[in-house]
Amino acid sequence: MRVATITATATLLLAGAVAWAQQPVHNPAATQPGKGRLMMRELVTFQHYDADPKGLGRQADDVVLTTDMAYGLTGDLVFMLRAEYLARDQDARGGLHSDDDGFSDLHIMFKKRVWQQDTGPTDTRRLGLAVGLDLPTGSAPFGSDSWDPMLGVIYTEVEGRWGFNAAWRWKFNTGSRPNPLRVGGAGEDLMMTDLSWLYRLSPDQFTAQKTGAWYAILEANGFYETNGDMELFLAPGIMYEVQGWALEASVQLPAFQDLDHRPNTEFRKRHKTHPCSGPSNFGLGLKPVSGCCSTDVCVEHGTLQGSFLPEAKSPRSTAREWLCR
Repeated sequence: MRVATITATATLLLAGAVAWAQQPVHNPAATQPGKGRLMMRELVTFQHYDADPKGLGRQADDVVLTTDMAYGLTGDLVFMLRAEYLARDQDARGGLHSDDDGFSDLHIMFKKRVWQQDTGPTDTRRLGLAVGLDLPTGSAPFGSDSWDPMLGVIYTEVEGRWGFNAAWRWKFNTGSRPNPLRVGGAGEDLMMTDLSWLYRLSPDQFTAQKTGAWYAILEANGFYETNGDMELFLAPGIMYEVQGWALEASVQLPAFQDLDHRPNTEFRKRHKTHPCSGPSNFGLGLKPVSGCCSTDVCVEHGTLQGSFLPEAKSPRSTAREWLCR
């Protein structure tokens, strides 16, 4: 079965300053909010499924509302939570039609940064480990009624105007959904492999007058289930970051599909915006931060912050206070 997906994303950073810099749209990055900082990311996804390999003649449209939250427990450890609400319009052979809506399983994850090498004021290399769990909180037909653990490794590198991310994750499925539509729903273990490249189109350099930036994004997202189902997507995208918020858009296009147990995916489009704010007691009394979200990557102890935090009286102390970890 083929699937077409369009996703819109909005991200809000609470009790923090800069959102996940250089994070692509569809796969994770090794950046994260600092200690005591909370980030919220909102996504809207549109998916279309057809070409049912199980002979049921299913065609379906999903609208998925996703909330991602990340809270920095320490400078190197973050707790993450994902909740999804779906609305599905489905047709099947024989004139059958159904409209369903409800929550999918809740996903929680801990991400630990285990290695970091800063090679310049905004250039960095980072490696993180992730351990997660899907909780059986979803409603039919979107929940799995099972506890599904996940583990993974994530790498991020930023050099000048270029950014690179690589992620590998394995999900141990202990339950299944009847006649699944979405990847990972057949009850088989799932391997997710992601690569992404980002390039800052403009400006060449950040200044007090040039704090916004345009980025081109290209991702490769692969899925392999132990029942033999395989998919590979290429996802071009665009991102704009400016003082306090960012907007991203991406379309996932199938480059390879070999599916026998669920529909194929035709394409996936995703948009993301993320306003930023200063420390605010978990979102109460938000204060905009001039220049936040305009850096390539967040640095912990850099000293060259004056170019993108023009109003800072002490660039060194401001970097530790406002830049994400």
